[in-house]
Amino acid sequence: MALGNVNISNYDDYAWADIELVAEFERVAQGKARIGSLETTHGVIRESSNAPFLYVSGIANQVGDFDCDVGPRVYSQNFVAAHNAGVATAWLLPRLPEILGA
Repeated sequence: MALGNVNISNYDDYAWADIELVAEFERVAQGKARIGSLETTHGVIRESSNAPFLYVSGIANQVGDFDCDVGPRVYSQNFVAAHNAGVATAWLLPRLPEILGA
């Protein structure tokens, strides 16, 4: 399960926003689902269009550890995550028709 937390534009807000989102998910899911990732941008992109959309993200930090993982080196952490997402996308795109059964 991927969670989306939108309207977070100040990095300092991740300290409380991610924690609140995870707590609410756990309250609602009651152990019937597991969190695979938490993303803040995809929900905004998805809401802006009805076009088909494929989510591919590189994971930049552990949930709840944004300050520790990304804070000290925002550019390098995000660069590596974006690079890894690019590698995954390059592998995925030629195989997408087969995966989708087209």
